[in-house]
Amino acid sequence: MNYFVLFALTVCIAGSGCKPGVIKPNKEGKIATLQYFGDTITVKDAQPIEAAIKQMASNAKMQTKIEGIVNEVCMVKGCWMTLNVNDTQMIRVTFKDYGFFMPKDIAGKTVICQGELYNDTTSVDMLKHYAEDAGESIDVINAITEPEIAKSFEAVGVILK
Repeated sequence: MNYFVLFALTVCIAGSGCKPGVIKPNKEGKIATLQYFGDTITVKDAQPIEAAIKQMASNAKMQTKIEGIVNEVCMVKGCWMTLNVNDTQMIRVTFKDYGFFMPKDIAGKTVICQGELYNDTTSVDMLKHYAEDAGESIDVINAITEPEIAKSFEAVGVILK
C-alpha cells in the first residue's frame, strides 16, 4: 500500500467524526480496518446477540458486549441501527446520550457494541418516528397502532469491522 493511499484513508477517517481505525490483518492475511465510534472498546468478550439475550433471562438490565450484523441504520443522522438477532428478530441499538452516530451505509456489516441490554416498550409515536427515519411510506407509518415490547441496547461504544 503506498503512503499516499494510507494518508488519504487516515484523513478521511479522521474527518468523518469517528476515531481512527486500527489496521490489522484478517484471517486471510488481508489488511482490515476497525473503526471506533463513541468510547473506544475492545473486541474481547463480545458475544452474539442471541447468547446475550439468553444470558439476560429475567433481569431487567444487563451490561454486556454484543456482536451482530447491521440490518438497518437511521437514514437521517445514523442515530440508531438495528441488528439481526436471528432470522425473525432484530434489536434496536441507540447511542448513549445521543453522543455519536453511525455511517448510514453499513447495512450488512458486522459491529461490536458495548453497553446496556434492557427490556423496553417503544411507544406508537416513537415507532412512527423510527419508520420515518427509515424512509417508510406514509401507509406503513399509519399502520403502526400498537406499542412494541422488545429488548433494546444502548451502546457507549461501537466497533465497525
